[in-house]
Amino acid sequence: MIIDQLTQNGIMDPGMLYEAPFTDLHSDGLDGMFNNDADIEGIITIVSEFNKGADVKFGAA
Repeated sequence: MIIDQLTQNGIMDPGMLYEAPFTDLHSDGLDGMFNNDADIEGIITIVSEFNKGADVKFGAA
């Protein structure tokens, strides 16, 4: 799903990992799918790196 999102849009707000369709797989989103904090942080880092290439910022200013 992450690959699909990045392929379709070129960017992805990491916050989406805690919304549908990711919460359709587990109600806690990314946290529920992975038990290891390092894995979770790694995935968020990878998604954020794609966004850097597009010079896009998400979340609070």
